[in-house]
Amino acid sequence: MRNLKDKMAVVTGGSSGIGQAIALELANCGCKLAVVGTSRSRIDATLALMPAGTDSRGYVCDVSDRTAVAALCDVVERDFGQVHILVNNAGITSSAPFAEFDMDLFDRIIKINFFGVVNCCHAFLPRLQAFGHGHLVNMSSMLGFVGVPNQSAYVSTKFAIRGFTESLWAELDGTGIAVTGIYPGTIQSEILQRASFSDNLEKEAMMKMMDRFGIPASDVAKKTVDAIRRRRREVIIGKDAKALVGLNRLHSGLCHQLIAIGTRRAKEKIHSGEW
Repeated sequence: MRNLKDKMAVVTGGSSGIGQAIALELANCGCKLAVVGTSRSRIDATLALMPAGTDSRGYVCDVSDRTAVAALCDVVERDFGQVHILVNNAGITSSAPFAEFDMDLFDRIIKINFFGVVNCCHAFLPRLQAFGHGHLVNMSSMLGFVGVPNQSAYVSTKFAIRGFTESLWAELDGTGIAVTGIYPGTIQSEILQRASFSDNLEKEAMMKMMDRFGIPASDVAKKTVDAIRRRRREVIIGKDAKALVGLNRLHSGLCHQLIAIGTRRAKEKIHSGEW
């Protein structure tokens, strides 16, 4: 999809962080935008950032609700006509040892992060197929390749999204529907600020690492839009993501040892006041 001008894109989780950056980048390329989120005020704030003349609208929808997503699909098609691009970005996280994890919250993370992707693909894909071409983009993470401590729910969803995306790609290969998995590393976004942590020291350490090593959400947006133009199957974004995924493929045990050591040392630096 080389030319994005006047193409119609739906972006879930589009009112903040990476989703907002992707929505704005697509708008800068001339796309029409449906910005989907759960907060009307944040959606409206995002719409206000759109370039002048952008045909954009906001929709409040909980993507974990399959019925609500089906209704969203109908409304977006009524408002814009044909949908060309679906970016599944909505997601939340929380951190706690699995034995102590609030299982209602665990279920909520699974429903939003993974079933949100499934629900949106199931609703929108038949419309793309009826038109004959389109593009599905699913936001995973470098944690879709390697697990880390205290993130069992989030990691589970990102592994699941990777497998689901690869299955869709294989299923739709050779058709007019492109499928892309996006795997960012540490990104400067709001997801950690809104997340709950059982260990405040761990949250502070992760926030520090995000500030020091995270790349801007706008970088992810640019690479995502480039992937849509080039119909790329997989995009790993960030030096840390490329290093972690590469090391895990070469030596999984060493990779996990380094993650454990890095997590421990970051907390020690916070505790000692070095950070």
